Amino acid sequence: MLSSPAFLLRVVNYRESDRIVTLYTRELGRVGAMAKAARGSRRRFAGALEYFVLFDALLTAPSREGRLYGLTETTLRHSHAGLAANLEALSAAASLLELVAGATPEGEPDARLFDGLAAGISTLAGSTPLCARAVFITCALSILRRTGFAVSTGGCNICGAPLPEGRSAYFDAARGGVVCTSCGGGPLRLPAAAVGLLARLDRSSPEAAARIDVDGALLAPLEEALEQFIRRHLEKDLKTFSFRKQVCPS
Repeated sequence: MLSSPAFLLRVVNYRESDRIVTLYTRELGRVGAMAKAARGSRRRFAGALEYFVLFDALLTAPSREGRLYGLTETTLRHSHAGLAANLEALSAAASLLELVAGATPEGEPDARLFDGLAAGISTLAGSTPLCARAVFITCALSILRRTGFAVSTGGCNICGAPLPEGRSAYFDAARGGVVCTSCGGGPLRLPAAAVGLLARLDRSSPEAAARIDVDGALLAPLEEALEQFIRRHLEKDLKTFSFRKQVCPS
């Protein structure tokens, strides 16, 4: 048996009382597991096998015939109950779980990615609506970077030229992020202040992002840029990804 901190990414009811769950764990990465009698057991899973909850998962190895681990027990670590009172934070947390589910390879652990996700959801649970949007951008950029889909934020992704300070820039999801005008620019124009904010959020921790004094008008084009990038580069799993529409994991 193996015990690992985990988040629930997806759940499907199976037969009369079982559930097939997708977990993101610190020790094993993204895995599928069978939770026997999870729909009726209060003793083994009570209060822990829920979205946004950080819990310890007790897992048994898959059988030779199958790929599913056995989830035998969960122990609550943190419920993040504060998310329920903040729709922006709830939406951001749900979008982060959806992004992890779509971007991470199965069975490849990344402790830094897990710790960043845990810090992000914990920060969201205590954030204001405006700060939640900034935290989402920081965490999404980090998840993309850790999974090999880094977004260019500090310079042109084609020629590598640094962006002139105080100047607007263009974003091209198909070409990996910010692109200078000499290299053709892109379909989405980012105001100068939004360009600076994007680079700053990319360098921040979730906790630091929540403390940044942000202008909500600058966050909208950055969210749009990230949505375009995620849809373009993770089309197989996240072709309809939208932060604004996402209020609970699929």
